[in-house]
Amino acid sequence: MIALMYGFGLLALTVIYALSACAIGAFMSGIVARELVWRIILTALVWFIAGYAGYLWTSAICLEPTWKMRVLLLLLMAGVVGVCFLSPLAESYNRFLPVLAVFVLLGQTLIYYVVSRFKEGLQD
Repeated sequence: MIALMYGFGLLALTVIYALSACAIGAFMSGIVARELVWRIILTALVWFIAGYAGYLWTSAICLEPTWKMRVLLLLLMAGVVGVCFLSPLAESYNRFLPVLAVFVLLGQTLIYYVVSRFKEGLQD
């Protein structure tokens, strides 16, 4: 049941982000050059990755049974999401995007660890 709800949330985010990227591309292609549209989408990709990280870590925090671990997860999430908003310059994350995406995907395995702790009934 948890995997189904978790997967639905990921699917919903993916659909929203794909529609956003398509809307940016469709609207901006009539106004600016195609190269600039790709630069805008690459800049927005960091924000999409931050949204995935926020969703993944928030779901883990909500399911975590102990408060100590919740606080630790919250601090880690703040660090990961904070990295996505360090630079205000356009395309400043292009070299770092693959590393950031892999780190967020590895964070997805965190939910399985938290669910196993939840099933064990761990408490403070």
